[in-house]
Amino acid sequence: SYTVTYDLSSPNASTSNSATMTVNTAGTATFTTVALNNVGPTTITITSITSTIEGLVYKTTYDGTGNANNKATIKVSPISIGGTATATTSTVCSGSGTTISLTGSTGTIQWQQSADGNTGWSTVTGGSGGTTASYKTPNLYTTTYYRALVTSGACTSAISTVATIMVSTIPASPGIITGLDAQCVGATTQIYSIAAVANATNYSWSVPAGTGWSITKGQGTNA
Repeated sequence: SYTVTYDLSSPNASTSNSATMTVNTAGTATFTTVALNNVGPTTITITSITSTIEGLVYKTTYDGTGNANNKATIKVSPISIGGTATATTSTVCSGSGTTISLTGSTGTIQWQQSADGNTGWSTVTGGSGGTTASYKTPNLYTTTYYRALVTSGACTSAISTVATIMVSTIPASPGIITGLDAQCVGATTQIYSIAAVANATNYSWSVPAGTGWSITKGQGTNA
């Protein structure tokens, strides 16, 4: 093995650092630097390499004239942060889409989708903005889950929170309203209804303005 002495430039400036260098194959060796804690390009300059063979110390010293063979620049990136995914509308009607925004992330973005929110995550298909902080989904027909895979430089990727887009099925067309179509003055407690509508979750009833009539109960139901 060898002992390598090296300097680091700002923003991780330090001098006379040393590390053990291991030769893996002829002409190729590796060593690990001290921690690079500050974001930004950092140049490593090897100043000497020392080895001991049969009790004799051999040392190669590099001068500071800028010989490119003893220098390397490393890009130090911030840690990947997944951030928070938020949908403009979390429940859409079948055949409609929505927009999902990502906040608080660090790194490049790749949106992913899943049918169940746990498995089968894959790169989004359709829509627009799949690598931006604002992704517009295609028209959806089943509930779909979205998240962002965020990668900063060579750092391990991070995953955002999951945005769930619920898809409501379009209700069937309502049928005919049943009930009296002629009323006496002062009559009360008149009941009108329609047959339950498939996929409907709420019913909204109204009466013409200025008639003196009002809905006293049953709003939200089919009768």
